[in-house]
Amino acid sequence: MKVGEILNGILTLRNKAEAVRERINRSENERNVEISPGDSTRDSVSLRIREILKEAQLGVENYPDVREDKIKELQARIQEGTYQVSNKDLARAMLRAFLADIP
Repeated sequence: MKVGEILNGILTLRNKAEAVRERINRSENERNVEISPGDSTRDSVSLRIREILKEAQLGVENYPDVREDKIKELQARIQEGTYQVSNKDLARAMLRAFLADIP
């Protein structure tokens, strides 16, 4: 797995987490509406929050597991000084990370 792929995966998770945060914030705003007893709004907001949390959990579960053997191999190559990253891949990863930080 290339550094760029790892960064892409991290950025994808970051974007999904931000989307979930936004949905939760919207749900919290909806939840803060005055609700009278017997109103079904409370139930629908509660169900929506559960749906959002389940969606986030599925997103995390569907993300590929980190392979410890690959990480150890990369760490060893870095320590030995034999790990090489192409300038092009590094520039792309840096640009993606920079653009991801822009609001």
